[in-house]
Amino acid sequence: METQKERDSGIELLKIVAVFFIVICHVTHTLFSGENFNNLQFNDGYYSFAGTTSITVFILTIFPYLGRLGNLIFMISSSYFLSNSEKNNLKKFFKLGLNTIIISYIFFATFLIANVDLTKKEIIKSLFPITTRSNWFISTYLLFILIVPFLNKLIKKLNQKQLLRVSYILFIFYFVISLIISNHVNNIIVFIIVYFIVNYFKKYMENFWNNKKRCIKLLVLGIAGLIIFQFLTNFIALKFGSLQNDHWLINNNPILFIIAIPLFYLFKQMSFKSHFINTVSSLSLYVYLTHENVLFKTYTRVYIWHYIYEKIGYMHIFIETLLYSLALFIAFTVISYIYKITIGKIVNIIIEKIFNNDKIKNICSKIENKIKITFNKIESKILYLS
Repeated sequence: METQKERDSGIELLKIVAVFFIVICHVTHTLFSGENFNNLQFNDGYYSFAGTTSITVFILTIFPYLGRLGNLIFMISSSYFLSNSEKNNLKKFFKLGLNTIIISYIFFATFLIANVDLTKKEIIKSLFPITTRSNWFISTYLLFILIVPFLNKLIKKLNQKQLLRVSYILFIFYFVISLIISNHVNNIIVFIIVYFIVNYFKKYMENFWNNKKRCIKLLVLGIAGLIIFQFLTNFIALKFGSLQNDHWLINNNPILFIIAIPLFYLFKQMSFKSHFINTVSSLSLYVYLTHENVLFKTYTRVYIWHYIYEKIGYMHIFIETLLYSLALFIAFTVISYIYKITIGKIVNIIIEKIFNNDKIKNICSKIENKIKITFNKIESKILYLS
């Protein structure tokens, strides 16, 4: 993630905030899957909302949205900085893929040594973390970086009117209509839609978004919209019974997108450089991989909540959630840094040597051509849509 030229640290700071949001979201999920609390029940990261009269619990029901907001921030940030890239990303793909597998194996070995009785499903997910999508964001991101060069070539063929038409049609279908009808939208599609919209903003609306007052107003509007939306959901649940609130907990939630875009541009306008912030930001994907490891989240995160409950109770659950999230974030940032300068460094050396081999270069070229053929078919449909 680091480059020879030090990046401006505004967006890097936002990425740190985003990964902290994601940690809060996951810690909250673990809380309600490990212990039931005031009629809230989580199952596998989703929950049925029975409504609450407690302000504390109401705030906790908003925390899971922070995770989706964090995901969107990463999507927007990646889209913005990859928008001019036409180079082959196979090296980046294999580097992240290999690190994903190694980190998963480290956790797997640790839990085996600790003599934890793992299920067959957990073993398979640990051994094949990418294909089993044990961490959906990493699996989606790996696919996304492969198709970025082709997306950029397609966007270059679209004029302003065509790009706008494609962007708003896709947004209406997959961010608005799908929210009402069904929330089952593949996350790679969400990534691509965000990519089109961000590219339009970058090419034709930079001046609009570089207005701080406008961004703050839109950000406040989005946050107010989310709170009102959740309040209405809570009200309906109290009056008419339990709701499947996970229907709104999706990455293609338009309210969250309205929050994420001005937030991105506000941080983008922060003109300063910090080596420390850039270093911590470069660990974001490692923190994502480690704290959300399938074994750690299933056993250790739940155990920590049980320990907190036995020692302190849930009288100060709001503060406990924030402190637990902060402690987890700091711990895995340190662990990620140690991994990056040790095993991660070795992985980089191995990948560099592999990709300097002529045979490997030929294989990569063939893979790229196959991706190109597939994407050309998609491209023709998008051009027709425009």
